[in-house]
Amino acid sequence: MKNKKGDIAITILVIGVFAICSLALLTFYISDYKISNSFVGLDVMQNLNADVDLYRYYLDQGMSEEELDKEFGITTEGEYKHIFRGKPVKKFNLFGKNSEEIFIFSVDYKFSP
Repeated sequence: MKNKKGDIAITILVIGVFAICSLALLTFYISDYKISNSFVGLDVMQNLNADVDLYRYYLDQGMSEEELDKEFGITTEGEYKHIFRGKPVKKFNLFGKNSEEIFIFSVDYKFSP
């Protein structure tokens, strides 16, 4: 225990390595979160296209438009029909009161039957 200068250098080295590893783990966590939220629109669009295809298929099979409109949540404006799909996320207020739901991606598909 004669060399006290070496203990300080090793302690600084260990703290530095711990800080770098922690920063790397934090960076991987943040990038994973950003990537998982960046492709939300693709999922919503695929589900919307699948719903439109199912709607047209069931319409060709003879189901009534009123029943299909209720099943798929379709609204009618004039001569066009609208299918709305979105990805809601709960937005929390700072004080925890009245958390609201916002859409991070939404699509309003307009078509004529």
